[in-house]
Amino acid sequence: MNQLKEKVLSINQRANLKFGKNAMIVLGLFGVYCFVNVWQNVSITYLNRQNENLRDELRAIERQCDMLTLEVEELKDLDRLRRVLGDKIKLVPAEKININKVH
Repeated sequence: MNQLKEKVLSINQRANLKFGKNAMIVLGLFGVYCFVNVWQNVSITYLNRQNENLRDELRAIERQCDMLTLEVEELKDLDRLRRVLGDKIKLVPAEKININKVH
């Protein structure tokens, strides 16, 4: 009877150890899952913030590009060119000459 109690006790101890190992494995996998999930959310948040910063920079660069395009168009204005050339270089347009054909 004593040996039977020891065998039953030993079987129960093995069952408890097996349950403990399985519980530790499940808890370990759950811990890894939680770590990966948190890491992924933090990474996504960081990338979204970086994306927003880059979008703001792009808007600022687009505004600068628009301003430079406007300045270039103003510099290419023919009246402005005539005025600058006339003031600084004393360049004046040639007189209009009419040439009639003689038969």
